[in-house]
Amino acid sequence: MDNRHTFRLLVDPRPGIMIRVALVLERRGFTITFMELAEDALEQGLHEMVIKAYGEEAKLEQIEKQLAKVVDVAEAELRSPVHVKTPAFIEQKAVA
Repeated sequence: MDNRHTFRLLVDPRPGIMIRVALVLERRGFTITFMELAEDALEQGLHEMVIKAYGEEAKLEQIEKQLAKVVDVAEAELRSPVHVKTPAFIEQKAVA
């Protein structure tokens, strides 16, 4: 069983948003392996946050709901590994 999970959030980029989101995951025993915040071209004023973390599947629904309740989070969703794209340079390195 693979315990790697990816979350995608749309957030208002105010000071402290990354730590508030990280604390939701940490309190549920998840270990964050990747966290990125980038401006979202489709949503004016919002930024897209992508988080990859390890943790128990049983807690995923609860975490998704709690992330959506965090102040400054406009949208939160769990993305299955099928939706996660591996950067091309990593794929090329793996083949070589």
